Amino acid sequence: MSTYLKPFLYFVLVWMAAGCQLEDPTLPVAAGSASATDCTAPCTVQFTDASTGRGLYAWNYRWDFGDGTSSTEKNPSHTYTQTGTHQVTLSLSGKYGNATDSSLTVTVKGKGPVAGFTFTGGNCTAPCEVVFTNQSENATTYLWTFGDGTSSTQQNPVKTYTSAGKYKVELTASNAQGTHLKSDSVTILGPELVANFGVELDNSRTDSTKVKFINMSTNATGYQWDFGDKITSTLKDPIHWYKRLSGKDTSYAVKLKAIGIGESFKEKTMSLVIQKPE
Repeated sequence: MSTYLKPFLYFVLVWMAAGCQLEDPTLPVAAGSASATDCTAPCTVQFTDASTGRGLYAWNYRWDFGDGTSSTEKNPSHTYTQTGTHQVTLSLSGKYGNATDSSLTVTVKGKGPVAGFTFTGGNCTAPCEVVFTNQSENATTYLWTFGDGTSSTQQNPVKTYTSAGKYKVELTASNAQGTHLKSDSVTILGPELVANFGVELDNSRTDSTKVKFINMSTNATGYQWDFGDKITSTLKDPIHWYKRLSGKDTSYAVKLKAIGIGESFKEKTMSLVIQKPE
């Protein structure tokens, strides 16, 4: 055999051996990773192919995102809008067969609830209706407590208050992610509040005048008196002594504050003249 033929035959044998190897590759090991496996919808997740043993051969990719959608990109990104646990699968296929599928889990949570409400009809005289308008977000169930021992699970309840008072109203909004509470106060008025009083003067003493204050207020629950001389009282019908100053009559601005239910109040002011001694 010629000395030139031997190297040529050796090259052919090596080339054939390499060709046989190309025709019979080892299947790759499929693997994938995700930029996030726990997020709140809507969220975008970047998936990255991490398969090994692919060699120089061409492989087809298929990502199943677990929510009914898929991609044939090697490194796709996907936006999840559906909450839940999604099983993501990466499949590799090619001329020489299919690699074993690889999977990972992406958990997508929903947004937590945010409770909120407004109302109309407050500051009315009992009995009266108050209409509540639910403005909560991301909630599926609701629990209202109206401050008088009653409650409701309606979305937009209408509440009839039968007694005057200031009531703390609470709304608890809930979904699968948790609960959130919002509170506000509703004032219900009683019968009309009136502040009024009269006086009886006793000038039998020359050094002082005895004044009996006669409270004529209606629908009040408390009283605050200011006698105009830096003295005060919370009695209903107080008695107060004023000094009689020689040489002149003295005028005092007497004020009565009648307090009603809740934060309501009415005031009455009288100019009281204490006469000088005769």
